[in-house]
Parts: sequence; structure tokens; C-alpha cells
Amino acid sequence: MTEQPSSPEAARVIVEDDVTITNESVVWRRLSPMQAPADENNPGRRRLSEGGFSDSSDGSGMSVHLVVGAEDPRSYLQLVGRPHDGIAEIVVRDVRATNLYGIVRRPTPEDPEHCEITGARSSKKRRHLFKHATLILDPDPT
Repeated sequence: MTEQPSSPEAARVIVEDDVTITNESVVWRRLSPMQAPADENNPGRRRLSEGGFSDSSDGSGMSVHLVVGAEDPRSYLQLVGRPHDGIAEIVVRDVRATNLYGIVRRPTPEDPEHCEITGARSSKKRRHLFKHATLILDPDPT
């Protein structure tokens, strides 16, 4: 079921979305140890937290990495200089599910496959992404 915009103003917002990124594509969200706290129910493991899915503090969208082929998560973290981070995986179809969020390419020198998840900054956006994410690599707390 698709969520409806919460107001007439929200219904008029045009979300930037790159249609060349397929719904079947997968993106990775880097998570610091603080963004994936210890899981009390699984000693030695971490868990996702809604706080790990906030937009960038500079006002841009939430940063993600578009997975190309059979990438290795640890190699990617080394490439971007964040070897102690963890990774949450989200399918692009789930990003677009409400029609309130999109995804656009924003390559950086460190990550040519860097993208941003677009749409209004809100707790609703964080909850939606958190709910559809899977932690595939625990961050290293050291």
C-alpha cells in the first residue's frame, strides 16, 4: 500500500529521482558504531537504529552507495576510508515505495557511485528507511 502525502503541500512537492537507477538496485548506507548500537538480545552483535538514517547535516539528502555488481562491503569501506563502519542495505524499490522519496547520483572523488536519497527531511523518512533496511555488516566498535 502506498502512503498518501500528509498535506496538499506535500502532494505538490516534486521529488528528484534518477530513473536510470532501477528499482532492483541496492544501496548501502554506512553506519558508525554510534549509529548501530549494541543489540541487547544478541550479545556481540549490533542493531539498526532510526538515527542512522538521517539526512546530511549540510541540508543535502541521505548519503548512500549504489552497489555495482558483486561488491565486497569491506573493500568499499576501505575505499572510502571508513574501515570501522558497518553497512545497512536497502533496495531502491523500498526507497521509492511511498512516492515521497527518490534517489539521485552525486559522485564524489572517494566514491564514484555515491548517491543521495531525496525527499523531505523528516522523522517519517528516517522511520521508513530504517524499517526497510537490513544490517549486513556490523560496525567495529574499536
